[in-house]
Amino acid sequence: MERITGPIHGYHLACYTVETAQGHFGYAKVCASPPDHPWDGTPALAKVAVGPYPLPLPALVFAADKAASLLALRARRVAAPQDAQRQPRRVVPLAQRGLHVQAALQAA
Repeated sequence: MERITGPIHGYHLACYTVETAQGHFGYAKVCASPPDHPWDGTPALAKVAVGPYPLPLPALVFAADKAASLLALRARRVAAPQDAQRQPRRVVPLAQRGLHVQAALQAA
């Protein structure tokens, strides 16, 4: 089973499944330009694999979903301002956290 999708965050996915003795494995290639099919030699910027699944359709869908999730994560990272100052995390020791919980429970 094969499927070409995109653009997703500016990229295209060439997805396919392979049947083995263990089940169906899904694969997705992330490409900068739209491929004609998964085997046309379009360079892959990234590859994703999932499985095994008992049927080919879930393997195909989950491979495409995993690749799309990675592209969405990448898009969020690129969109975040690089020079934004992050606030330092306030570390509260576990012992102090427990005291806050105990005080809240006693006040209730």
